Amino acid sequence: MSDTPHTLNQALLAAMDRYGRQPCFRIKKDHRPYQEISYYKFQTQTFRLAHFFRRQGIEPGDRVAILAGNSPEWMMAYCACLLVGGVAVPLRPTLPIETLRSLIRDAEARLMVIEVEHHQPILQDALVTLPQLKDIVTLTDQRALFSETTSITAILAQPISTEEALNVRRLAEQIEPAALASLNYTASETGLLKAAVFNQGQRLLTMQYIAAWATFNDDELAFTVLPWASTSSLDFSLHCFMSGVANALAKPGQSVVENLQQTAPTTLMVTPLGLEVFYNEIMREIEALPEASQEVFHWALSIGKAYRMAGDNATEALRREYASADMTFFSQIRGKVGGRVNRLYYVGAALPQKLVDFMEAIGQVPLGLYSITETGGFPVINYLEQPRSGACGQIAPGFELRLAEDGEILVKSPTVMLTYWNQPQETVRQVLDADGWLHTGDLGEIDSDGYVHLNGRKQSMIILSSGRKIIPARIEAALKESPFVAQAIVFGEGRAHITALIVPNLDALADSFEDGLTGLVTPETDSLRWYWLGDDEHSEPIATMAHAGVKIKLDQVVEAVNRKLDLFERIEKYSLLEHAYSKIAHDMADLTPLQRRQIGERFATLISSMYPRTILQVGEQITQVEVSPERMRELLEKETLLDAWLADAGLEFLFDLARRKQIDTPSIVHICDTAASIAQMVNEERPLSTALIVGDPPRIA
Repeated sequence: MSDTPHTLNQALLAAMDRYGRQPCFRIKKDHRPYQEISYYKFQTQTFRLAHFFRRQGIEPGDRVAILAGNSPEWMMAYCACLLVGGVAVPLRPTLPIETLRSLIRDAEARLMVIEVEHHQPILQDALVTLPQLKDIVTLTDQRALFSETTSITAILAQPISTEEALNVRRLAEQIEPAALASLNYTASETGLLKAAVFNQGQRLLTMQYIAAWATFNDDELAFTVLPWASTSSLDFSLHCFMSGVANALAKPGQSVVENLQQTAPTTLMVTPLGLEVFYNEIMREIEALPEASQEVFHWALSIGKAYRMAGDNATEALRREYASADMTFFSQIRGKVGGRVNRLYYVGAALPQKLVDFMEAIGQVPLGLYSITETGGFPVINYLEQPRSGACGQIAPGFELRLAEDGEILVKSPTVMLTYWNQPQETVRQVLDADGWLHTGDLGEIDSDGYVHLNGRKQSMIILSSGRKIIPARIEAALKESPFVAQAIVFGEGRAHITALIVPNLDALADSFEDGLTGLVTPETDSLRWYWLGDDEHSEPIATMAHAGVKIKLDQVVEAVNRKLDLFERIEKYSLLEHAYSKIAHDMADLTPLQRRQIGERFATLISSMYPRTILQVGEQITQVEVSPERMRELLEKETLLDAWLADAGLEFLFDLARRKQIDTPSIVHICDTAASIAQMVNEERPLSTALIVGDPPRIA
């Protein structure tokens, strides 16, 4: 094989050979500490799986669907598929069963790797309803229930000969750059999922472009939270893999924060939703403190914000105040994510300003990345050395970007998708024009320094804080299929989940009630009268919210619609409206973004009531605070304990150095490693720095 790779296959093989005994993944099983999987072991087992795929008749170009959560086995299946020339089809496990069946059928998958939990209905009749599917590999042994399946554990445990391993390698190296590599399904403006198509050469270019801006130092560790069915997460994890940086995986069903403390990663990719959950948890803890402590915390936030804004021009007094605030509060907050994170990327959606301000104040600067599936990478990135608050970043290596006349962001790159799978050419040309420019559907602007800012969507689409793209018209149409719904509109832009405003069809509801309208109107319910959509407000009331049947019927409608939706599309809460929200909605299949925004503003209070209370930071309102000497000693008790522990270990000089250099003192990795060696804490599951930060002295023996 040439020293210069020409395909993703060749780059993957080179990484496995180069990093041999180094760990590529850290995983947690049961209640045991995190365990490492070396590149050598990963390669050995991936070759075994690739050999199995070949034995089952997988030929170059055949599609292999992967329907599971993140695990080493997921990545082995992905790599094994590529090595034999197959086309990987990652699918989101949260999609409804019928949607998953439809996508597997659309991709004409020849083999499926599946995590059985929540997906048993697919297995029950898969070989009948999915005629192209010939083989099913399960992550757990299901042969007792489904005899036609094969357990991946059994495959990985079956040795192959040296000659068979060489055959796998030879085949992988011979796959051409133009060979198809992956189909990645993504939401479209119609609400239907379409698969963007990429080849081996494009996938390699994606890795090379990321490598131009995401470089690593020694002793780096990435932590993967987002599912690999998301192209952003998969691309970044593959880059880490090919850079010799291990990926620690979140343990399903376990606290992500606890996993972060156990691993102390340096690189993390999240969505705005993840940061919002983290922020709200911190603020709840602060709210539980005595009032004096809360005031000190908000003073600390104001100092953090001032220090961040001052940058290199910070005065000596401000530096001292920030050092105190950092030791007292911020280092502990950073410790909740392991204490070592120096790259915190967020993708999928814009980050609310309150979260930007908070994260910057505590010394954990969030770095925005912009990507959509069809671009095949990250066209816009915030460099670690040049982040800009509120901006997506600057145009990344390997990409061109320009704005259309209406402000739509257009992207061109060799990594942009080839086409949409099984879609007519006219559909493809609506997104990818004849000159190779990808029309993203996002509106934006570019400032004088070359930073890209997003301004919304060209068409109606909701982007949740998790980064999930939702087509509102699709959900609204499903609701209005019910005879009991006259109008419906859903919301969720920048929020954690979808909510809805529903105008009931009171005629249909009244007809469905067994007791009709008798007794519905009483003096107590008179104010709750419902009038139909006509202009005569003096007409007789048809029904009232006091009738229990209204809520029961509409609960059933929403539940039925939710069963057909992806987990992230489902309506979490809804509210009823007495009157029509928009007369024009009767005559339109879809509302324009402007109309949706106007309706959202009109019912802003009602919509906000369907979401958890937002916890606001008020740090900018506090510039100073009076604290008694006794109270300050209490607040800084942890700093004293840290000094004592490190002095006992003979390491106080390192702590002094950390202070002078303004390093995150409790979490500095060299202190962790040195102190752990001295204390001979060979069975310590969490790094020493984490135990210090979260205040767990019993673990320090």
